[in-house]
Amino acid sequence: MWTFPQLAIFEALNHKTVETLRHKPTLDFVDWAPANIKNPDGTAFAFRETQIQPARDLFNPTLPHICIRAFSGAGKTYLIAAAIGYAIEQLRHQIGVMFPNQDIAEDWVNEELEKLFDSSPCIAQLALVTDLKRFKRWFIGATLTALGANSTGRMRRFQGDTMYADEIDAIEQNAKDEGDKLANFYKRGRGREVQHKWATSYPSLKGVSKIDALYELSDQCKWHVPCYHCEKTYVSHTRQMLWTPGQPETARLI
Repeated sequence: MWTFPQLAIFEALNHKTVETLRHKPTLDFVDWAPANIKNPDGTAFAFRETQIQPARDLFNPTLPHICIRAFSGAGKTYLIAAAIGYAIEQLRHQIGVMFPNQDIAEDWVNEELEKLFDSSPCIAQLALVTDLKRFKRWFIGATLTALGANSTGRMRRFQGDTMYADEIDAIEQNAKDEGDKLANFYKRGRGREVQHKWATSYPSLKGVSKIDALYELSDQCKWHVPCYHCEKTYVSHTRQMLWTPGQPETARLI
């Protein structure tokens, strides 16, 4: 029978062993991605100006929750895909990717994410031990699980260090659900020393948007650009861009 002091000593030693054996990254994400990630067309990965600060924040241990509220095409998915590559190759994390349903999650992992991985030798050359549509395990210890918000059974079995939820405003809830699906997903990281919880989405209706609610709880960081006329900085919106139909080269901000 273990006494309380013996259990305390055992837990302390176990914690120290885990911390000692935990793989330490050789580069920060902001430096690693341009040097290691390749685009599907073979060109080198490069951060957009709007992605640099979020890239610094994604793996900041003092910021366990990150939400990115942005329109489609703003580069949030591309940024997260590179970050997942970093979590695999450098951190060797257990990663969960959640979309509104299982099919979308598996399609994103096996099509969008895999294209970036296949073109990046640092990921492509890693030996895969398990390669299923819903679950991948690498020899180095990293895992990637595709989860649908509607797959409560799979959700219960998942435990992870890095958890990414996309299209959260498209997650449907009903009276039979076992609590908030996004909150339940994030709970799967409990007990981990380091947790990274990310959410992205284009906002839905005002007042019911999950990404809006998360944004209101955040530091509400916004990207400002200088005005072409007076150089005063402001937050630009796509509605301020006009162009002649069929002639994208005529695009201009108003």
